[in-house]
Amino acid sequence: MNLWPFRRRPKQPKFSINLHESVARDVTVAAAWTTYGGVKALMRSGEYFTHFPEARGHDSPFDEECYARDAMAEFWAVQPDEKRRLDAYLQLLADVRAAGFIREYVWRFLRDPAWPQPAGLKSEAFDAWAAANGLSDHRPPTLAFVTPA
Repeated sequence: MNLWPFRRRPKQPKFSINLHESVARDVTVAAAWTTYGGVKALMRSGEYFTHFPEARGHDSPFDEECYARDAMAEFWAVQPDEKRRLDAYLQLLADVRAAGFIREYVWRFLRDPAWPQPAGLKSEAFDAWAAANGLSDHRPPTLAFVTPA
């Protein structure tokens, strides 16, 4: 006899998004970094692929970073001009996205040495774009991180 009239779902991993204190200066900046952390949490739980099934099979740490930075840049790009001027890094990332170089940006500035090089990077085109946009000494911030809850 079954004492439980319903099935238990397997536990989904839960994550917390932690923001650096510097993003507290503006709610829109905090929302952008929350978007970044949210995508990373969705990737780690597997929920991202429910919403974006075309991303299945693209679940490496490199892909996670690309999706998260891309979502943050997309969020920032639709903000009003006066908001976009508040954060130079987020505006730069929106410009990188508009130029079509998120993957190249992540590979150049955020890669882990253990990541295998992804196919299809437009490295030469990005090098030219980066030089034209003064990124020779660029150091990208990461102001949100995800931890198990």
